[in-house]
Amino acid sequence: MTPYATWSSSLDARGLALDGDDVWVATSGGLDRYRGETRERRHYAVADGLDTLDVRDVSVDGGRGGVRTATGHCVLAAMPDRFTCTPAPPPPPVVERLPPFRGHPVAARVTTRRETWIATRGGGAFVLPGGDETRAVSVGGRGAVPRSFVHAAATFSGSLWLGTFEEGLYRIALDGKGALPSVLADAAARVAAPVRLVNRIVATGGSSPALYVGASEGLFVSRDGKTFSRVSSVAPAAITGLAATDENLWVATTEALYRLPLSGRGRVEMSVVRPEGTRAIQDLTVDDRGTAWLATEDRGVVRVAPDLGTRAFDRVAGLPSSWFVAVDADGAGGVVATSLRHGTVRITEGGTWEDVPWAPSPWGLGVRHDAQRTCIGTQGGVTCAYADGSYASLADLPDPRVHLVFPVAGSVLVGTEAGLALYAL
Repeated sequence: MTPYATWSSSLDARGLALDGDDVWVATSGGLDRYRGETRERRHYAVADGLDTLDVRDVSVDGGRGGVRTATGHCVLAAMPDRFTCTPAPPPPPVVERLPPFRGHPVAARVTTRRETWIATRGGGAFVLPGGDETRAVSVGGRGAVPRSFVHAAATFSGSLWLGTFEEGLYRIALDGKGALPSVLADAAARVAAPVRLVNRIVATGGSSPALYVGASEGLFVSRDGKTFSRVSSVAPAAITGLAATDENLWVATTEALYRLPLSGRGRVEMSVVRPEGTRAIQDLTVDDRGTAWLATEDRGVVRVAPDLGTRAFDRVAGLPSSWFVAVDADGAGGVVATSLRHGTVRITEGGTWEDVPWAPSPWGLGVRHDAQRTCIGTQGGVTCAYADGSYASLADLPDPRVHLVFPVAGSVLVGTEAGLALYAL
C-alpha cells in the first residue's frame, strides 16, 4: 500500500556534488539534481529507489551518482534513472570550516563555470549567480513543513496539531469534513508556544475542551488554540506520557504517574512515584476500565490499576525484554506494547502475554490501536492488523523509522524521521 501524499523538508541541505555543470544536492527531504543551464530540478525520492529521504551525502564518479543515507548506500543506474540501495551505516558527520550564510551553518560550497552553490543546515540550498552573494536565490522545496520529525498528534479546534522533536508545535487547518488539505505546506503553520521538544499531545472534549502538550519543558495547556499556559499542579519535568478519559487527564513523567480531574482547578488527585521502581517511563495509555499502563525502559510494562495495585511485566515475569518504548490499550482489557529491540507483545487483562509476530521489525518505536486497526511502527516500517485478520504493510514511506500512526478523517497520517505520509486505509 502506497501513500497518496507525502511531505518532507529540504531545508537541511547536507552536501553538494558537481556533474559537469549539473549540481546534486543532498537534503533531509531527498536528493535534487539541477541542470546547469536551466536549473531544472529533478527530485529523487523513495519512489525512485532511495531507502529513505534522509540523504546525508552525495558524490559523482564518472557521471554515476551515489548517495549515503541514514540507512544505506545507494547508486543511481543510468537507465531507468533509479537508485539501488544496500544497507550501510550512515556516514560520519563532516564538519566544514566555512563561514555561515544568512545565519545558517554551511555544509558545502561548490562553484561551476557560471555560479556558486551553497548548502546550509536549516536554510536549504542557495545559488549565487556569478558568485555574487547579494543575488543569492533560494532553491528547492519550501513551505511550513517541520524539519525535525513528528512523533505526536491530536485534533483540536478544527485543526491537526503536530508535535515535533525540535521545533515545537505545528498546526494544520482541517476542512469542513475534518480532512487534511492535499498539500500540507499550503496550510501548515508553526505555532508560537513555550515548548520545543514535544513528546506527547492529547485533546479533551466535553465540558472542558483543551489541548494538553507534554514536552521536555513540562506540561502546558491551551483552551483556545492560541495561548498556552503551564499546568502548575504538575512540577516542571519532562513529560513522557499523556492520556485522557471522559473525566481525567493522566500524565507521566520519567519517574511518576499523575491523575488530574478535567473539571475544577486541575489539582492532582492521585500520584504514584516510581511505580514498581521504574525511573524511566516512556509512554502511557489508559484503558476503558481506568487502568493505566506504562511503557518503561527498566521495568517493562507497568500496570497501575485502582483495584489491583501495581504490577510489572518484565524479563523477571518472562517477557523478552524490560525495555519498552510504546504501549496502547487493545480494547479488550489488555495492551499491545513494543520494545526497543525484542519485538512486540500483547499483555491480556488476566496478565498472560504473547508475542505479536506480524510486527515488521523487532526494533519498536510506536503503537496505535483504534476501532479499525492496530498499527505497529518500528525502525523497519509499519504494519497494521485488522479485525478480519488481514494485514497491511505500508510501502514507500519517507523513511523506515516510524514513530507516529494517527487516523485523520478516513486516512492515516504516518510520521517518520524524514517526513510525513498519508495513506487511505
